[in-house]
This record gives sequence, structure tokens and C-alpha cells, in this order.
Amino acid sequence: MSSISMRRLGDLVPIHAPGMNTTTERILRQLSDDELLRTTTQPLDHQMIKVRPGSNRLLDGNTRVIELQRRMNDPQSKIKPDTLIPVDEVF
Repeated sequence: MSSISMRRLGDLVPIHAPGMNTTTERILRQLSDDELLRTTTQPLDHQMIKVRPGSNRLLDGNTRVIELQRRMNDPQSKIKPDTLIPVDEVF
């Protein structure tokens, strides 16, 4: 059972450090801010970012969130810490 809710990007906590999936990281870095955001809000494979209910610690979607958080620190990016990210709360 699961439900979709929203979390602030700056509050999400990845379970692994950057560099764990370098191939995917390279692909994500080539995307525009809008394209990257779309991978989290409307993923083509329907794989939403996953967390436990009431938690900000990620279960799935780490590489996307790591790239989003890298960009939120770039003043030129439209991605900010308060950007709302839909997450699938899995029970």
C-alpha cells in the first residue's frame, strides 16, 4: 500500500553518497532543470521517489534527488531547497 505526498527537496535525505551510480549521474547531469524535475514528477517508468510515511529518508530515487540537491545549491538553477517533490510513501 502506498500514497503520494509532497516533500521539500532540501528535507530529503539520500541513503547513499554521490558517485554510487556514475552512469545514471552522467545522464541526469545532461538534462535541463525542467527535464530533471520531470523525471521526479512524471517518471516515464512510473518509479516515483520513495520514502516511508512521515520520513524524509529515501528508499528509492537517490540518484535523482542527489542531482536535484546538487543543483539547488547553484544560484543559476531554478531548483531550490523549497521545491516540492512528489514522493510515494510506501508502507
